[in-house]
Amino acid sequence: MVLMLICSTMAFAQQAELVNLSVEPITIETGETKTISINMTNPSVDVASFILGVELPAGLTFVQDKLWNDDDEEWNYFYASLTDRKLSKFVLSENYDTDKNTLKMVINGMGQVFKGTEGAIVSFTIAATETATSGQMKIYDQSWSNADASLGGERPDINVDITVTLSTKMVPTIVNNDDANVYTLDGRKISDVRKSRGIYIVNGKKMIIK
Repeated sequence: MVLMLICSTMAFAQQAELVNLSVEPITIETGETKTISINMTNPSVDVASFILGVELPAGLTFVQDKLWNDDDEEWNYFYASLTDRKLSKFVLSENYDTDKNTLKMVINGMGQVFKGTEGAIVSFTIAATETATSGQMKIYDQSWSNADASLGGERPDINVDITVTLSTKMVPTIVNNDDANVYTLDGRKISDVRKSRGIYIVNGKKMIIK
């Protein structure tokens, strides 16, 4: 019984190593946004589902995006999006925990598998606030499986270096502009601009509010 358990554990670990994720080192200026792609290499196995979480260091945030839904006639808001390696039935679910600064993603191929054996599978945009400093982005809780769940496994955490530099760009400023449409870098609207300080999106442009 013990031998069977050991063999099963070894087989699970060997299966897990068939798939690897990677992210290039990141450099970003304060006040800047940057799109990050997570790459998957799976040279000898088809992958139908993937679960992973991303944790950002303090001062960096995930940027919310939106897409108009003609069927429901409303905006769909999201933080991450699948790449062209997906097929038609693929579904991406996500959960952004603002307190922990983490984004958890569940990718389900609904019986289909990712196209190809190498390349980006999901992307998201981050923003660097004035208080951001260099650190590491952690990719954690990685697990994958094939279409019938006969293959799969968990992968170890990945730490990706993020270098934050101070912006040297000239940024216009506004003071107490009650008519401005002001949003945070992660897409939240600010109702009272006079209580806000920092870098924001004002009437579609990046500005400093003093």
